[in-house]
Amino acid sequence: MPLSPAETHTDVTNWETKAHGTHAFPAACYLVELPGHRFKAHWHTELEFITVVSGQIKLYAGARQFLLSEGMGAFLGTNVLHTAELAEHCRHAILRHTVFHPRLIGGYDGSIFWEKYLDPLTTDIEGAVRIFNVESDWQREILALHTKVWESIAQDWPGYEITARNNLSQILLIL
Repeated sequence: MPLSPAETHTDVTNWETKAHGTHAFPAACYLVELPGHRFKAHWHTELEFITVVSGQIKLYAGARQFLLSEGMGAFLGTNVLHTAELAEHCRHAILRHTVFHPRLIGGYDGSIFWEKYLDPLTTDIEGAVRIFNVESDWQREILALHTKVWESIAQDWPGYEITARNNLSQILLIL
């Protein structure tokens, strides 16, 4: 599955109406360059990982604001209103986004995967936004796994669906 166009389409409640991936594989990857792309504040029922490839951004998520530099990343839980923009002193940034529906990992509601690993991430308001940097081993591992997920989907590797799902599962296990 090649990269998807980085467009934000919302309704009057800022719910993103754009589908991420397909029903058969509910995940999509985006390469975003700032400036050039304007993020409208939006929310969705999918989970999202963001990695800053270069530059520095301000990430607004819920009522909080984060400054993310090159090499850092973020996890956004479901239903979190969010947007991003360049940091004041930064002129250019490149971001990698992976947006996926929890059922890609959890299967059906009530499965052991859903109950044990996904439900806590989709219902925990305090943990709905997590920031990662390379200063700790477990965070560095999450960032490396996100890179593998993003590259496998974006470059349409043979078996990318299994590679992406396995690496996303590993990330959620670490979280």
